[in-house]
Amino acid sequence: LQQASSFPLPTQLAGTSIQITSGGVTADAILVYTSASQVAAILPSRIPVGVATLTLTYNNQVSAPVTFRVARSSLGVFTRNQAGSGPGIVQNYVSATEQPLNTVTEAAAPSRIEILWGTGLGPVDFDETQPPTARDLDVNVEVLVAGKSARVLYKGRSPQFPGVDQLNFELP
Repeated sequence: LQQASSFPLPTQLAGTSIQITSGGVTADAILVYTSASQVAAILPSRIPVGVATLTLTYNNQVSAPVTFRVARSSLGVFTRNQAGSGPGIVQNYVSATEQPLNTVTEAAAPSRIEILWGTGLGPVDFDETQPPTARDLDVNVEVLVAGKSARVLYKGRSPQFPGVDQLNFELP
C-alpha cells in the first residue's frame, strides 16, 4: 500500500496513474492511495457530466479503457461494513471533541446534530490536490429520518479528508 502523504496530492503514485476523458476534456485523477488490488482516486471536478472513459497506467502498462457515467451529484453513503449496505457512517455531534458513531447503544436524541459521511455530493471550484475547503456545495439535498425532513446545516467537503463529503443535519 502506498498512500499520498502530503499536499498537493499527486496524480501519479508508485508507478500508478489514472486518466479520465469525457466531453472532450481529459484529466488525471488525483490519487489517494494505491495497492496491488485497489486504487483510491478523486475524480477531478472539471470532468463534465456524461459518458467518460478511464484508463489506469501501472509501470507504463495501460489498461483497457473502462466506460462509466459521470453525474453532477450522486451521493454514496459510507457504510460500517464497507460494502455499501447496512448502517451508514453517522456520528452524533456532542462537541467539537466528542462525536461518537451513531449505533444502537449510542443513539441520537431529537434535535441532536448528526454527521453523515459519504462521497459524490458534487463538483467543487477549488484545487482538489490541496487541503479541502469547507463550504456548502451548490446541490439540493434532503435528509429524511423516519420519514421526517431533517434540517441540513452543512453539505460539502470534509475539511479533514480530500474527496470525502459530509452532511451535518439536525434530527427532527
